Amino acid sequence: MSTYYSAAIKIARMNVVLPYLNGGKLRVFANSGAANIDVTLQNPAGVQANGYIAFNGLPWTLTPSATGTLDGTASLLTSAGDLVMGGIVVGTSSAHITVASMSITSGVPFYIRSFSLAHGL
Repeated sequence: MSTYYSAAIKIARMNVVLPYLNGGKLRVFANSGAANIDVTLQNPAGVQANGYIAFNGLPWTLTPSATGTLDGTASLLTSAGDLVMGGIVVGTSSAHITVASMSITSGVPFYIRSFSLAHGL
């Protein structure tokens, strides 16, 4: 049997989370040999509606400093670098964050086209 929250609780939770993300970072993790990639979030980072946070400024352009592959995960950090949320799935489909390819090349930009944060992600 699954559990769930009321809509009011979902919305309240996301309203608490959103200020921690303002000016924070999305850190996309790479496998060994490639550097992790950070995206600085805008301030405000996004808007909350019905328990979802839609981020401002998408699509995001990222330029890796090394060649390799993404490891399939990302985290959201405060502007001070403290963890807000981890375990965010990165992939080419059926992921929280969608990218065109999991392969990255030093100096060659790639794009995060979509990402929204949902309660119970």
